[in-house]
Amino acid sequence: MLLRKKLSLRYYALLLGSYILSIGLLARLLNVDLHGYITGSLHLIDAYNDAMSLAVGNNVIFLFAALFILLLAFIRLPGLISTSIRKKTFRLNADELTIHGILCFALFILYKSGFVRADNYHIWHFFNIVSLPAAAIYLYCPPTLKKRTAALFCWIILGVASVAANTTPEIERSFSFRRQLSLLQITKFSTYFHELTTYGQAATAGASNVSADVIPTEISKVYFSGLRYNPRPVIQSYSAYDSYLDSLNYEKYMSPGAPDYVLFSLKSIDNRYPFFDESKTKLAILSHYTPVARNSPVNPATGSIGDDLLLKKKDLAPLVRSKETTWVHVRLGQDIPIPPRTDLQYSRIFVHYTAWGQLKRCIYQPPALTITLFPEEGESFTYKAIPTMLEDGMLSNRYIGTTQDFQLLLQSAGRLGTPIKKIRIDEDPNNRGFEQEREMGNSWYSYPPRPDPERIADSLEVAKLNQEWQQYKPERTDSRLYQQDSFRCQIENRTTYSPMIQIQGWGFRENASNGAIIVKAVLVSADTMYTLPSERQRRYDLTSYFHRNDIVGCGFKARVSKSQLPPGTYKIGIALEDTLSHKKWICYTPSTLQR
Repeated sequence: MLLRKKLSLRYYALLLGSYILSIGLLARLLNVDLHGYITGSLHLIDAYNDAMSLAVGNNVIFLFAALFILLLAFIRLPGLISTSIRKKTFRLNADELTIHGILCFALFILYKSGFVRADNYHIWHFFNIVSLPAAAIYLYCPPTLKKRTAALFCWIILGVASVAANTTPEIERSFSFRRQLSLLQITKFSTYFHELTTYGQAATAGASNVSADVIPTEISKVYFSGLRYNPRPVIQSYSAYDSYLDSLNYEKYMSPGAPDYVLFSLKSIDNRYPFFDESKTKLAILSHYTPVARNSPVNPATGSIGDDLLLKKKDLAPLVRSKETTWVHVRLGQDIPIPPRTDLQYSRIFVHYTAWGQLKRCIYQPPALTITLFPEEGESFTYKAIPTMLEDGMLSNRYIGTTQDFQLLLQSAGRLGTPIKKIRIDEDPNNRGFEQEREMGNSWYSYPPRPDPERIADSLEVAKLNQEWQQYKPERTDSRLYQQDSFRCQIENRTTYSPMIQIQGWGFRENASNGAIIVKAVLVSADTMYTLPSERQRRYDLTSYFHRNDIVGCGFKARVSKSQLPPGTYKIGIALEDTLSHKKWICYTPSTLQR
């Protein structure tokens, strides 16, 4: 409007100044670090492409529908420009061209939001919103013959979006009449305003002066434990996916304002290696925190912390970093040896996109990377690799697969744990886009001398941890008690790298009720059969996939101490027992285990 002289320079300056002043005053009123907010947001947006991308999988038909909508919107823009130039009406059509260009850019942003992380919800989100900018294309079209064309475009976009939004798998029908009526419930408004007025009282009720944070994500645990929430700046581990964001959390945990306690568990998303999330922050935890307990209450009056490791802040003792940083040139697809050392190796790997990779990253999704870790013992592990997190750095010479592994690392001052002998980074041969040569910088960290009371207390806790592992003993079983069967079952995960062997999976009988079924893992070597201590796990994903409510309790997690299991080669089986009829069945899987 300023360039078209529909708005005076003085009035434009007044509007712009008022806007900037309002933002500044609101930031001060709401205690927002405006510069940090903008900088952090830009880092989140930029690295989101690399960290949060998710393949479209079986939903490719929705990708084609979205591209068709974009094509309809974008194909009109060059036509408008061409007509304006040919008829010399560029100035006359400037408003429409500007608005249409902005709306096309908005559609592209929505498309990126929906199809970078192409799961069902994000796909549905695109089609649920895309009708709004499409309607704006019609609204801002001049009242001429072109308006009919714009109306046709909008009706087509609305039709495609409606069909797609109502057929997205596992999503509630967004345009159904019942859903629209449900949004009009007046009681929801009254409940909202009532709870808003009592929020302060509810938030402080029962809260103690002890502050806490939670890693990786489940913030509600802090409130249920009666603690005061003292978060790090990037509040969920999977979102701290570049060096800047991770450094914010590192500085918080190294500062005097760090939380008194941290509720820690080792989990992540999208087949990431959990210990790579917030790798700098974990260095701060190694420097500033010590374990208190597992499976015990934070406060006896308020409840339990469940399976989390409770970490308590101690006097700051920063890890000692070696003066030298060694740089090596490595290639994609080649093994990178990790030399054995007693201190902790922290590696930064700089992976660069090719021009083709950058283009794919811009218009759709970045090409995929994987990282494979090879512990000294047991099987290798392959995870999703994220370029911004590889550049941030990672602990590369210890494999930390469970919360107990991290506890062992903490209380042994970094000396104990499963060494990693090599790593390898691969790109998808069908989706290339990375430079083959890359640099890797290695630094080493060691613990400073610790006070004798702390060292002795940690040694006792390590002994307790080893004693706890020894309690997982296999039970020798008579195989004749089991009837061999071919029921539905699967071993989903097994680990043998640590002092504990862990096996996870599920099993159920197809032609019978499974409400009273117990599922266990068994190992068979020659004529000897062992039943492993197994925990029942609730598997709502199975009930959803197989459409059966009786199999919700048919998951299991089995653990056994290596030292308690005789050496040998074992077939892995899954055993079912009906607690009512006491009948037992066994199914052998193709998996084997070497002890």
